[in-house]
Amino acid sequence: MQDRNDEYGKYEPGNKISFKDFKKYLMNVKGKNFDVDLVPQIKEAIQDTFDAFWLKFKSMDSAPEATPKPTNQFELLGYDFMIDDDCKVYLIEVNTNPCLEISACSLLKRLIPTVLD
Repeated sequence: MQDRNDEYGKYEPGNKISFKDFKKYLMNVKGKNFDVDLVPQIKEAIQDTFDAFWLKFKSMDSAPEATPKPTNQFELLGYDFMIDDDCKVYLIEVNTNPCLEISACSLLKRLIPTVLD
């Protein structure tokens, strides 16, 4: 488990930082702009997952009439990305049941209730 590593939480609580702080890090340390250099890569990866799922989603829409169709529902997806030293973005996984645990990290204590509201 990552929290058993001696480095866990060394630089930030729970190894979590805000987008604001991450954007500062990218600009100051890497000379990269999050919105220009990383967001397009992230959007492309997300679009690829939707494209891959689209046919399955459409087949659910054409289910027999006796099958109840879900209405007024949504799915919260958790996308995990890794960014290498050259700021190339890699999609690691997509979670259909992302962790919503409010840990000791003050950032998550603020963000997760907002997402759920």
